Amino acid sequence: MRFLNILKTPLCAVAMYMVATVSMAAPYVIEGFRSAKFGMSKNQVISSIKTDFNVQDNDILRDINAEDGTDLLIVEQPGLSVFLNNPTTITYTFGHKSKQLMAVNVAIISNDADTQQGFLKMAVETLVPFFRQNDLSGYRVIGNLPVEERNAVVLFGLLPKSEEYPQALEISLSNVAVQQQENQVFVDVESGNKDPVVLRISYLQSLQNMDVGEIKKDDF
Repeated sequence: MRFLNILKTPLCAVAMYMVATVSMAAPYVIEGFRSAKFGMSKNQVISSIKTDFNVQDNDILRDINAEDGTDLLIVEQPGLSVFLNNPTTITYTFGHKSKQLMAVNVAIISNDADTQQGFLKMAVETLVPFFRQNDLSGYRVIGNLPVEERNAVVLFGLLPKSEEYPQALEISLSNVAVQQQENQVFVDVESGNKDPVVLRISYLQSLQNMDVGEIKKDDF
């Protein structure tokens, strides 16, 4: 296997690397995904989805996350752009109490083993630099980047909306072979893997004070 080196700096020093390699005037701001902005109601996001992806109302799945009581809107697309034309699922998450948009998760899937290597290369060598060149100087990293078996976070940034409620952007790869050597992380297509490789881009309004439901003492 030919592993791709996705981090050439210490895991906890990614924020410093970002600061040193960008010079754009306007900082990158996490405010949602395309025309859907954090704080929007479900109906407003539905309108945004229809505009962004040219879909009809019955193309948008409504669901509830049974683990935390948040409402979900889900839309599937054949691809996001000529650079990411793999099957894509976009999930919009709404606060348990506020019913306002608080997170968006974009999952891009590669089922074709023959093209997965190119998919990983595009993710690491094209997508991550794209976010880095859009001024990420306002970002900081808390602790080390989590790296688990078959999963790797290739970019993780926190943009302090305030010190108390930082926003976050995360790019991760799942169902891949991961090797960690000292302060470097390498990924490759996993030999014999029958699961699709998944590239996730997650946008989060706030890492703290999450608006999710909790099981109360007297519920059961």
